[in-house]
Amino acid sequence: MVEVLGHYSNHQRPANTVIELLDRASRGEIRLPRLETPAVNKTLERSGRLSQRQIDSLIERHQAGESARALAEEHGVHRETIRALLKRRGLASRPPRLIVLDETQSAEVRASFERLGSVRATARSLGRSERVVARTLDAFGRH
Repeated sequence: MVEVLGHYSNHQRPANTVIELLDRASRGEIRLPRLETPAVNKTLERSGRLSQRQIDSLIERHQAGESARALAEEHGVHRETIRALLKRRGLASRPPRLIVLDETQSAEVRASFERLGSVRATARSLGRSERVVARTLDAFGRH
């Protein structure tokens, strides 16, 4: 059995392939991918996506009131990356803004809810989040 498997298996091939690839890469014929740990890829300071000056500016702008989401979109990174950067610098991220509706908007939410009968339908019809609609209805004891 071992002799049969030996004839149908090429144990040298994977090692040869690796050696061949390394040789070709050293001659510049191919480019091998860089191997980095995911944690290194995700950190802004180490990834090279942003310069130190950009990072400092980003932090100043966040402290001045700009959202992590807006900064992330501008720099082409995920908002959690911005939040992680702020956290590493010892800066707390601000909680999301709480949207509070005025009396006219609240009355519109209540009327729409009475007509449609569900938070989801009300939110969709008014272009509001379900969370805002539910919180508005809870404030009036309905929901």
